[in-house]
Amino acid sequence: MRSPGEDIVKVGDKVKVEGHPEYGPGKIMRFYANQGTVLVNFGNDEMVYCKYGTLEKEDDKPECHEK
Repeated sequence: MRSPGEDIVKVGDKVKVEGHPEYGPGKIMRFYANQGTVLVNFGNDEMVYCKYGTLEKEDDKPECHEK
């Protein structure tokens, strides 16, 4: 479940699916509000319908590694 103030996702955002790390990062293509789902493109023309509440916004910032 989302917490108040958590980032809202929109079309074009990079996301990952909670509980399905095998999907990897994907890009939101379209929302289906009446069904509570989102069409996400995971590359190689693989599109999957996901429930809105399972999506987490992917960080655009590269990870920093301390030496």
